[in-house]
Amino acid sequence: MKLKEKEECRRLRKQGFSLNEISKQVGVSKGSVSLWVRDINLTNEQKEKLQLKDKAYINHSETFRKRRKEYQYQGRQKSKELDSLYAFGCALFWGEGTKRKNYVTITNSDEKLLIFFVNFLKKYFNINPESFGIYIQYYEGNGLSLEDINLYWCNLLNLPQKCIRKATMKGKYYTKTKTKHPYGICSVSIGNTEVAMQIFGSIKEYIGDTSEEKWLW
Repeated sequence: MKLKEKEECRRLRKQGFSLNEISKQVGVSKGSVSLWVRDINLTNEQKEKLQLKDKAYINHSETFRKRRKEYQYQGRQKSKELDSLYAFGCALFWGEGTKRKNYVTITNSDEKLLIFFVNFLKKYFNINPESFGIYIQYYEGNGLSLEDINLYWCNLLNLPQKCIRKATMKGKYYTKTKTKHPYGICSVSIGNTEVAMQIFGSIKEYIGDTSEEKWLW
């Protein structure tokens, strides 16, 4: 048992912190926090303060939810106005992208696919090159240095080296396999809720999905 973490959780709970706040501050799961502090009784004043925080959080969440809904509407409009390359970019993300409300991320080893998607984001959403994040998974024994690999992806995608966020070495590189990826696998990502929701909205329009809940969270 993590005694130090448990003691800190109990100390914060006695001060009236919520389970979520304690979980984030101490760095343990909410379930663990709940287990460790369940015998601590809060004062009426502390309970009232937590209730006010909950109401504020709900109102805050609803505000951002409405904003995401508006972005999806804008995406629906874009799907009616823009060309087939825009539609292809949305379809590519639908099939290959990571579905998150605040990020647009696609992972692949196909250079042309990644080049197209980066250019898609630049062209249709005016994304600054420095706003991209590049994450690489590479293999040992491939005859290349990490610097070689980083430079390869940056040059290929026409993005500055400061876009490299993380490079993770995986297992051994096997040259006998039919599919060879000496430069590894690359993830390209931007943190932008507006762009993510507009793409989702466009996808929904293309496929005739009239639901309002999907991808809003």
